[in-house]
Amino acid sequence: MVNPKSTRLGGVPSVRRRAAKPAFVELIAPHPAPLEDCVIEFESAGGGKMRVHCKAAAPPDWAGLLRAWRDVEG
Repeated sequence: MVNPKSTRLGGVPSVRRRAAKPAFVELIAPHPAPLEDCVIEFESAGGGKMRVHCKAAAPPDWAGLLRAWRDVEG
C-alpha cells in the first residue's frame, strides 16, 4: 500500500531529488562601523598648541602622540 501523502495527483509516487550544489555563492560583508569624529588639543607650558582632528574607527595612540610632541617641544 502506498501512503497517500507520498503520491502526486494521479497516484504516481513522488521522487525526491537531491538539491544541486550551488555553482556560485555570494558572501556579503557586514556594514562597516561608522567613523567617529574625535578632536583633541594639547597645550604646553611654553605656550605651544596642537589640535588634532581625527575621523577613524579606532582612536590613535594619544599618549604616544603627546610624548612625541613633548620631545619636540623640548
